[in-house]
Amino acid sequence: MKNLFILYPAGCGGNHLANLISTDSKFTPRYSSSNYNEYLLKQYQSKHNEHYFGPINNPTSIGTYEVKGLIFHFSEYNNLDQLKDEEQVKILLKNDTINIFNGHEHCYAEIDSNYKNLSRMPDAFWIMISYPKENTVPYNRINLYGFTPNKERYVFPFYPSCLKLLSDVEVDHTNGLILESELIFTEYGSQYIRESLKPLDIDLPPIADTLHELWYNKIKEVLVLYDVFPK
Repeated sequence: MKNLFILYPAGCGGNHLANLISTDSKFTPRYSSSNYNEYLLKQYQSKHNEHYFGPINNPTSIGTYEVKGLIFHFSEYNNLDQLKDEEQVKILLKNDTINIFNGHEHCYAEIDSNYKNLSRMPDAFWIMISYPKENTVPYNRINLYGFTPNKERYVFPFYPSCLKLLSDVEVDHTNGLILESELIFTEYGSQYIRESLKPLDIDLPPIADTLHELWYNKIKEVLVLYDVFPK
């Protein structure tokens, strides 16, 4: 594997998954830091310590950037937009570590349709996070924030440009893996991810468990505040 693409419905933890995978030193860091994992932990602790008021105290807060500050978006490098820039593509192709890209299906459709750079990234593997079942943590989170991902797009085979004839890339079980979103959004989600990725020679260090605990507890806190945590 030289390039890893993560594909996920909005609100289903794609950035968090990319962050966890990036703690394996085989992967390119998502931002520059002299002590990457320690700094990533500080970022997660900062998000975890943010205080959110429930709907009674702050009825307009849901959907604002502050409450979606539950977002764990820390990437400086290897975000999908880099594939829109020819100079960045050249840099990525020379990396000694494994590049990580993440985005929603429509983001990949734009890259594949307008830039034709997905097929240029060699030895690629894809991880798809499934569209969640009803009345689960990720499903209720999607609804809470008013996200509208296209459920039909999150299945194999996946064609970035929507249609097979228009896509330079086809993703299926030969070059991709589907992770169940409901199992990621549990207190044991990091172990589920670790075990699922072992066959890919991806090794999550112990810090991944700490990051996941901080992330999941904050997700749960907000859903409980809005009385949408599954009973």
